[in-house]
Amino acid sequence: MQHKKATIQVDGYGPLTISENGQVTYGEMIRYTRRLYKLSADDVAMLYSEIAGRPVTGRHIQRMEQTDHFFPKDPARRWILAQLLNVPPALMALVSLSQPEAQESTSKKVIIPPPSKNIDVEEYKATLQSYWFDRYTMPVEEVVEDTKARLDHLHDIVLYSRHKKPIVSLLCGYQLLLADIAQEQQVWTAAKRYFANAITLAGEKKLHDMLVVALYRRAVFFNDLENGEAALRDAETAKKIIDRLPLSLQGKILMESSGAKARLAQDGKDVTKALEDMDMASTLVGQPTSNDDFLFGAAFDQERYLLDRAATFMASSIKKLRSPQTAQDLLDRMAKEHRATPQSVNLYRQAYSGLIQAKIYYDQGVDPVALATAEHVLGLLRQIGSGIHLNSIADLLQGLKKRNPHNIDVLNLELEVMKARQPYLFN
Repeated sequence: MQHKKATIQVDGYGPLTISENGQVTYGEMIRYTRRLYKLSADDVAMLYSEIAGRPVTGRHIQRMEQTDHFFPKDPARRWILAQLLNVPPALMALVSLSQPEAQESTSKKVIIPPPSKNIDVEEYKATLQSYWFDRYTMPVEEVVEDTKARLDHLHDIVLYSRHKKPIVSLLCGYQLLLADIAQEQQVWTAAKRYFANAITLAGEKKLHDMLVVALYRRAVFFNDLENGEAALRDAETAKKIIDRLPLSLQGKILMESSGAKARLAQDGKDVTKALEDMDMASTLVGQPTSNDDFLFGAAFDQERYLLDRAATFMASSIKKLRSPQTAQDLLDRMAKEHRATPQSVNLYRQAYSGLIQAKIYYDQGVDPVALATAEHVLGLLRQIGSGIHLNSIADLLQGLKKRNPHNIDVLNLELEVMKARQPYLFN
């Protein structure tokens, strides 16, 4: 006589079959969820192949669900598959699946020779500039190790140097370099620490030009993390002491202030205030820069202004305060500007423009095009090895997933975002 299998209901989900030892298996949880959301076994097989790094078929998945065998043993990879399939939290708790913690890197450190007792200020400055622009062609570990060694040497030198201002300026510059690298690598805590170091040092030594640069770069950092309050604080502080600085930097600070205000906007009046800063910045477009201005990035040109203005019109979290058509017109003007002034393709700008375009498509309800555009942006970020904009892509993805939670293309993009944001899960 065949015994009837025991089942269980959890928070309205079920029935789920209980195994002989009285537990719900991982395989049963996956099978129940797949059927709940009407996902095919072939769809799950495609996602599983990406996670496990080996090909499987839909028939394999069905067999694995029934036997609870051959699914990844690693809890992190099990969690990834469960996340992608939108397994209800109550069921994840039932099989004790929780988000894995980030792991410390075990990469081998590069040994840098000890510095000499003297310092060549011009060489240190030239190296800082080289690392700022060309570090993507070098192993990042070597750049970080050499930068830290140079910082230690600068700390030692500044104690007895007669010309402390250039040394302190270099100290701030190398701290900002490490902050920028940490931001690219998505090590947010380290980035915050390096930014704070540079800001504190520049403030204590009354290096107003370096203080404003550091505040500007941290405002950019916070805006990328979508922390409008922190970005606005830094931008407003910088605005109080920018009078003697290059006009192009003043323009960029006004743009960051505008972007932060737009992100925080709660009504039309807030958006108007955000645009006031942007209108002021428009008078500073195209101002010349020098080789000494590299720490706050490229020139503030018309193309960049149009891009940032488009971003401002799409920054608010409240849909009715966003203006997708105005943003689209600005992107079209930016593309026309780029064609009129031939220059090398800037992949960062391409990625930023693509992100704004994806948001426009999303607001217009053209989800397949928004999805494809976001995938392109992710590919560009992967190409330059950058983690910037990943939070914005993830937010856009959540919107797409909310509208169509079980679309296999959406799930596939979620997997790629997960790989980019949490690579330690796939080691």
